[in-house]
Amino acid sequence: MFIPILLETFGISLTKFKVTSKGNGTDKEKDNSFVYKIPFIILVVLSLIGVVRSIITIFASGSLGPIVVVFWLINNFYAMVMCLFFAAGRAVYRGAERVRVAVSGVLSIDGRRHNVVTKDISETGVALYIDEPLLVENGEGHNNILELYDGKWSTKLRVEIKHTEEQKYDGRNVWLYSFAIVEHIGAGAYDQLLAILYDRVTTNPTEIRKMHSVYDELSTNLKKRMTVTRYRKRHYPRIGINAPVPVIVNGRRTSVEVQDFNYQYFSTKEHIAAPETGDEGRVVFLIGSYRLEAEFERQEQELLLYRVLDFEKLYFEKELRDDIMKAVLTMCGSDVNVTEEAEKQSGRKDKEEEQFREMDML
Repeated sequence: MFIPILLETFGISLTKFKVTSKGNGTDKEKDNSFVYKIPFIILVVLSLIGVVRSIITIFASGSLGPIVVVFWLINNFYAMVMCLFFAAGRAVYRGAERVRVAVSGVLSIDGRRHNVVTKDISETGVALYIDEPLLVENGEGHNNILELYDGKWSTKLRVEIKHTEEQKYDGRNVWLYSFAIVEHIGAGAYDQLLAILYDRVTTNPTEIRKMHSVYDELSTNLKKRMTVTRYRKRHYPRIGINAPVPVIVNGRRTSVEVQDFNYQYFSTKEHIAAPETGDEGRVVFLIGSYRLEAEFERQEQELLLYRVLDFEKLYFEKELRDDIMKAVLTMCGSDVNVTEEAEKQSGRKDKEEEQFREMDML
């Protein structure tokens, strides 16, 4: 800003007015932001040097006079660090803002209809709570249709699965499915979606949190910025078993602690090796009255993944798939059912009480 201000002093105005970038955090924008960080980095370093020199002066002179300078230098240091955070910006993971709202709907997966309730919605995607683990596929030959109903508004969307995981909902374990919207079906479907999103009292924070100290602001920022984000694209529901499961290895029956199962893989923390050879080979998992043959494929961190060999058969035979899932849920003691709760909360959520933490917006 020094050069524009200097030019204005002599009556020379800029021909272009620069506004805040409306980008979504691309690599090019991140590279350009470093230029804006340089002045603040220099001032942060100078502030620290000033604090150290002032403290040395206090001990060398035996006078507490410089402590006033230390106070203002620390205050300036905090301000410059906050400016540095603002200049650095924050990672943007979404192309559209999400609205937290519970809306009832029906998800049709290749013709099979399931009652759902939304966790949040945006112009490009939607997250749903479903009361049972479902297999959802993308691509040619698969048709996933979502219908949402919210009072006088309703819309119909074609969606693609992006991620699924097990979560807590109203004190119970349910399944969260995240979908990307790929098509608005019918005339006015997009306008209806916008009405569902914005025809309501905002669900964004409306209050500033009080008693938020300098330490809280700095520690929260540093913690969030230093946390490594791991992306996982799980299309199939992963059911936590965490119990011994009987297996057959080279004709011998034994058991192994299985962590979870998602139709396509079993995961364990211990190798299932043949006693004589130590060879992983093929393993038969006994799930209820069903025998699922699998083989060791790879290791991800501490988990060992065994791929189910007849996965395609499981996927296309619905009755077989459902029976196996019931056996797995019985084995792990799950009781997943939120349909009634979804219908209870299907009305529009007019306002969500939530405190606004200004540091989250950095």
